[in-house]
Formats: sequence, C-alpha cells, structure tokens
Amino acid sequence: MKYRFTLMLLLLLSACNGMRSPKAWADDWIGVDFNTLKLTRKNKSILPYIQAWRDSNISGEQYLKNGNIEYVQPITKGCTVHWEIDKKTNKILSYQLEGKRCN
Repeated sequence: MKYRFTLMLLLLLSACNGMRSPKAWADDWIGVDFNTLKLTRKNKSILPYIQAWRDSNISGEQYLKNGNIEYVQPITKGCTVHWEIDKKTNKILSYQLEGKRCN
C-alpha cells in the first residue's frame, strides 16, 4: 500500500512537471513564421467544442502603429497571448500574455 501511494505521487509530480507554462510555450514561437502557428490551430486532435471556443475568442489581426500586425489568440480560459508579427517577414517578433491564468 505504501509503495502504491509513493508510485502514484511520483507519477502525479512528473505529470505536473511536464506541463509547460504559457510563457515557455510562447517563447518557443519567437522567430517562427506566423503561418506555422496558424496551422497548429487547425489541430484535428482538439475536441470540437474547445476549438470552437478558441475560434470564437480570437479578435483577429490588427495593425500596430509601427506597421506590424498584432494577432490575439486565447491559449486557455483565462490566458490570452498578443503576438506581434513582422509585416515583411511574417515572423513572430514578440508577445504579451494577458490574464489571470497565464502563470
């Protein structure tokens, strides 16, 4: 019984450790072509109602004062990322996380 509890605790801790924070996830996209990010949003393995929620919460693309594009994308409920995309190269330059669940 004691060993079973220890094993379950270790599995739980390793699973939690494997979850990436929104910041770590967004950091990986810096310098990547924006179309690649858009293609990952079309992931067929996501449950349809989750995809519908994500799509309904996108505010789309807006132009910034410097001419670059801002794209707002929800990551999870309570966490949204604002991407800045270079208008010439279409690469992701930076991001800002917004929301209470972005930590």
